[in-house]
Amino acid sequence: CREAPKDIILKCQTEVTFTAHRVMSRAFACGVYTDALDPERETERALSAMCTWREVGLLAKAVDAVEASATPDLTHVPSLAVLRDRHTRYSACCANPAPINKVITTLDGCIHDSAMPRGEGVPDGALCGLGVSSGTITGTARVIKTISDGHRLQRGDILVAPYSDPGWTSVFNLAAGVVLEVGGNLTHGSVVARELGLPGVVSVAKACTHIPDGATITVDGTLGYVMVHAEEEEEGEAE
Repeated sequence: CREAPKDIILKCQTEVTFTAHRVMSRAFACGVYTDALDPERETERALSAMCTWREVGLLAKAVDAVEASATPDLTHVPSLAVLRDRHTRYSACCANPAPINKVITTLDGCIHDSAMPRGEGVPDGALCGLGVSSGTITGTARVIKTISDGHRLQRGDILVAPYSDPGWTSVFNLAAGVVLEVGGNLTHGSVVARELGLPGVVSVAKACTHIPDGATITVDGTLGYVMVHAEEEEEGEAE
């Protein structure tokens, strides 16, 4: 399977992430880091993610030394100020909106626009995009802006995200459909959607903004559009 090596990499990365969190927790518990955390701005898990793998190893050695009542070597262990600065810059980068395609390539050529045109058969009010995996699905939209929020996706939800890369592969296994703000016929999300048989539409401009989290939507990967259903319409269908 083409996704098998990526799955192995993700499992290894997940184990390293959990290990880093455990080491960071021990570092605060034993006094390697003495400053108090501001729970509204930072957590041990968030700070541990700012360490390189080498730094995690060095921090673990320092923690072992302190717990053994020895003098730790903190020469190359990142200070709390450094980790906080990294976290601040990382959060600022995550707040930037995903770039919107200025030139969208289709099988018929290039469309020089920031949004896909309305194709034939697309209903009024729909969000237009590029259909990359055929099929139609109606379900609950789950807006996932970063892979760290991937745990919010429940089986059967429709994944709505700014983009995808190999790190998102495990999330696709739970989704019933895919909507991405950027992408083309051969980008990661499009290929995986076709492999898994998920209706998919990409290049949906500002999808994460226009589609409310938890809303009922219909994804048409054949015609290339997403329809957000009004609450009144949902209540009428329920009755």
